[in-house]
Amino acid sequence: METLSKYLPDKVLSDYFAAKKNKELLPIWSQKYNIDHMSPSQLNQKDGVWSFKYLFCDERDRRDFEINSKMQAGNAVGKAGILLHGDVEWVGDKYVIHKPYPKIDDTILDKVYEQATSYYMEYKPVDDMDRQQFQNNKENLVETIKTFFKAFNEIGLKKPVHCERTIAVKLKNCVLPVIGRIDFEDDNSFIELKTKWGRKAPKPKKDGTTSFYNVKINDNPDPFHLLQVAIYWLATKKKPYLLYITKEDYKIFTPENCEELQPEKLNNYITQAQIIAYRRERLMARHNGEHSYFADLDPDFDHPYAWNIGSQYKNKAMQLWGFTK
Repeated sequence: METLSKYLPDKVLSDYFAAKKNKELLPIWSQKYNIDHMSPSQLNQKDGVWSFKYLFCDERDRRDFEINSKMQAGNAVGKAGILLHGDVEWVGDKYVIHKPYPKIDDTILDKVYEQATSYYMEYKPVDDMDRQQFQNNKENLVETIKTFFKAFNEIGLKKPVHCERTIAVKLKNCVLPVIGRIDFEDDNSFIELKTKWGRKAPKPKKDGTTSFYNVKINDNPDPFHLLQVAIYWLATKKKPYLLYITKEDYKIFTPENCEELQPEKLNNYITQAQIIAYRRERLMARHNGEHSYFADLDPDFDHPYAWNIGSQYKNKAMQLWGFTK
């Protein structure tokens, strides 16, 4: 594939992969906390919850954090996109070239829906509320995928389409790279996909069962998503498409219809990311592997969702900060 060389790891990403194999290439404080990169999702978290997740907990703990069925459903929609439209799928610095379909017909589409649904069904709900959400997502999954395919076709990425490629950027004054994965891209553009799912209604139905209502897509993108897009834009300099999907609607934000996606605005999000990353690197260097950083940070335990990682982990965090149950 003649354009593949454009997507191979650059020096920043190659150095990151090398540091993962040889921790001695990292600063002492980075080695002690066992953290070798930042990510857009990290940069979007409050300092307190970030410090607990990434300085106090290890990778095994983080794999045990509770997620939710909405996240799994969003991943299932992305997986459907890879199955139908992906030409090159990346895992780290490795890739697989997919054999293209000679023709996309109902048989192919049904197979994609089935595979995406099977992937979604691997998720195990964490509680009764999540179980109800899981069922509602399942009922709307195929329709959401269909809506995504309409939006994808409207954007019109040119083949070959690359999926899940890892990118890396170095921010000003920072030591650790920011690492992310791009959902879909071609030589000139990329798509960041966000899905929205039904929400539980405040009151049950007359028969006592739970009802869900359809959510609307906001007129303006979420600032957290804009920071993420800015990182990918910095790494690629490609045109960004920030795509929001529900089961029956979608909105495509581009630099032409959204001022926040224009270069000068994206640079502001890069500056914001740099401030956060540099502050955290100085925090890690100052405390040098010790779990004393909590004294410098507000845990913000009243945040509506930041600590939704499992009650046992939130309890550990409260003990770290000296709170009692």
